[in-house]
Amino acid sequence: MHTCRKIAVLCCTLFHYVFSVPTTTLPPGCVRDGKHYAVQQSFQPSPCEHCTCSLSGEVFCAIADCFITPCVDAVHDPTKCCPVCPNGPNCLIHGQIVPAGQTVQVDNSMCSCPDNLHLHFGIGAGLPACTQIVNQVS
Repeated sequence: MHTCRKIAVLCCTLFHYVFSVPTTTLPPGCVRDGKHYAVQQSFQPSPCEHCTCSLSGEVFCAIADCFITPCVDAVHDPTKCCPVCPNGPNCLIHGQIVPAGQTVQVDNSMCSCPDNLHLHFGIGAGLPACTQIVNQVS
């Protein structure tokens, strides 16, 4: 829609056009990374983020925290949030990956990988337990 307004000038008559351009307004909601989300809509921008559009138009997100994996050969699938252990719980004993609950002989020691690795967290968790083999001479 437009309206014309007459402007008086000495030589001729000019018209000044004023266009009222309809403005585009988004419905109530939130915008994140160029995408519009409805109020109270939940969305997942990445495998580790769970977000919700609030009534006030703010985006609130919870970011998942991954546990320490109970293995030495964890892999990260980009479609999942946390790394996984494709070969199950295990530990590294002198360069050899040993499944949880198994015992191997290394030099003069018997080393076992704990079978309850899922219960261990933090520094030193999942370390193998080694005991030296004592040869008894008769």
